Order: sequence, then structure tokens, then C-alpha cells
Amino acid sequence: MQVSPTEISVLVASAVFGCLATAVAFNAISGKPAATIALNWRKHVWSIIFAMPILLLFRAPLPDALVFIIVVAWLIFVPTLASKYVFGAHDRPWSFLLMLHSAFAFTTVSAVFLLYELLGISL
Repeated sequence: MQVSPTEISVLVASAVFGCLATAVAFNAISGKPAATIALNWRKHVWSIIFAMPILLLFRAPLPDALVFIIVVAWLIFVPTLASKYVFGAHDRPWSFLLMLHSAFAFTTVSAVFLLYELLGISL
């Protein structure tokens, strides 16, 4: 099960798009500047790290709908748990973090599907 450099590039770009969507959601929910997230390179790196396992999940011998559910759940809950317990967002409510990471998850997955389609890559 090899992953091509093109697929890695698609994943990196999609994770960055997801991080930018998180910045927009952060601004919409909190009213604080989106640049707080959008211009923080560490947030982009962690977005890419959290998104990496989806390359393997897309190749799992499971029904497509189940893979989609697992990928979206991974991209919502793993960053939320990391924010709460690793990165110190103890003061943020769960609902706030789940909304931010929902924007990340759905944008990242949508970008992966769109870029795969545009580049002619099959899942």
C-alpha cells in the first residue's frame, strides 16, 4: 500500500484548507481575528499531522460510507481531544472546540475529494 507524492501533496493542501476553514469558523464564533489561526504555522503543521491517517483510512477494506464516517470522526474528535488535553484549551467549552474541528473535518475531506477528482486520482 504505497502512497504517491501527489496524494501526499493533496493531503497537505487539504489540511491547510481545513485549517483556514477553522480560522474562519473561529472568527465567526468568537469574533476574534481569523489571523490568530490562519497565520500560525504551528496550527497548519498540526492540521497536516492530524490529517495524515486519512490516507490509510481511504484504503481500508471497508464500505465507503463507513470510511467517510470514520475519517470525519477522526478529524473532529482527535484534534478536539488534543486541544483540550495536550494544547491547554481547558477554558474553551467542548461545543466551541467541536464546532471548530467540524469545520476543519468537513473542509479537509471535501478538499481531498475535490482535488482527487480534479487530478484524476481514484480512491
